[in-house]
Amino acid sequence: MISSCLWIFIVFVAGIVLKAPQYFDSAILLVGSFCIISSLVFYASPLINMVEIVKTKDSSSLYVP
Repeated sequence: MISSCLWIFIVFVAGIVLKAPQYFDSAILLVGSFCIISSLVFYASPLINMVEIVKTKDSSSLYVP
């Protein structure tokens, strides 16, 4: 829910507030920055689980497909 609200806010800022041609580069930078941050969070989230596994030496929290 929070992610959806964040992206709606980013689209609002980039599409309505920064709509003028002189702010087009700023809008691209804003959307691109949040895409990169979202990708890093998406790929780093399993690493938190791996740190817990290494600390406790218990792999029972891993999902076995």
